[in-house]
Amino acid sequence: MERVDYNAIYTEKYHSKSVDRLKFWLMPFVMFLFFGLPTTVGGYIGLLSYSTGPVFFILSGFFILSPDGEVRRTKLKHALKSSLKFFLILFAVYVLINILYLRFMEIEWTSEVLRKRTLFDFLVLNIFPFRTGNSIWFIQSYFYANVILLIADKLKLLNKAFIYIPAFLILFGFSVACGELAKVFGFPYFGYPYIPGNAITRALPYMLLGMIIRKYANTILNIRRWLFPVFFAVGLALSLAEYLLLKHFNLLIYGGHMIGFAVMATSVCCFALSKTESKSSFISSHGRNYAKRIYALSQPVYFVFIIATGITAGNLYYYIRAFSSIFVYLICLAIAYGIGVAKFAIADIKKLDNQ
Repeated sequence: MERVDYNAIYTEKYHSKSVDRLKFWLMPFVMFLFFGLPTTVGGYIGLLSYSTGPVFFILSGFFILSPDGEVRRTKLKHALKSSLKFFLILFAVYVLINILYLRFMEIEWTSEVLRKRTLFDFLVLNIFPFRTGNSIWFIQSYFYANVILLIADKLKLLNKAFIYIPAFLILFGFSVACGELAKVFGFPYFGYPYIPGNAITRALPYMLLGMIIRKYANTILNIRRWLFPVFFAVGLALSLAEYLLLKHFNLLIYGGHMIGFAVMATSVCCFALSKTESKSSFISSHGRNYAKRIYALSQPVYFVFIIATGITAGNLYYYIRAFSSIFVYLICLAIAYGIGVAKFAIADIKKLDNQ
């Protein structure tokens, strides 16, 4: 196999079509993570879907954290602005949805929001105070991570390549210790049974991992490509082993930070990144836009879907509700496609007007 100089390719702002295709194909698993699937098998699929979040963070770190300081700062500032804008829009929409939901269910909103440590939980731990909107933690933690990385860049810490791996190991170790192994390390502390995914425990360590992959791209991505699915299988087996062992010893408290997930996510990212040439297709050209739309639409669509299907009685309602993640994904995909068609139509009209 001909060896490729990946550092040269990515310095020239190369963007793999395989990466955009990957983002699109991972979105069903994001839905399974948000809304779940029935039966024990569905539970395992939902558990393993936790590895999808790290994939997006790794890819962000890989493409944003360039070795070139000026390019890196420009990309970080752009990521900071776009993630803040996305977060504020989602926050406003989710608050509106929850107000409507609480009124529909005749629940007093103060009982939902004015809980002990609500502000701290939301601002620090990225726990959304309402019932609907649990997906916002991802973009919130991504925004925080970009702020931290931009500050580190201004302090010239990101120019010191020798700290990447130690920083990743420390943050990842903290993530596992306060998540998967929380009970082993003596949780609960201050009333918290574990620390969920946030900027410190999910976004930042995996973005640093993406930066490490980029730094050692010539070594990592020149590994024979067929080995990455093997590494993924190893990570999958490790995740299941971790889950079953913790459950067996009554130490299972949170399954979101397992070591096996990191192996799976890294394998998936390296597999996609190692394909330096890919045929253009609709999904490869628009995959990341569709992924972003589906992510943004998921909670509002889920809210409307549950309300609309609430009139269904008996077993039919049970099955509709149990497989809501699949229905919601298909509806979001259809809406995302409609948005894309509308954008293309508007663009064509503008071209005709200019002519």
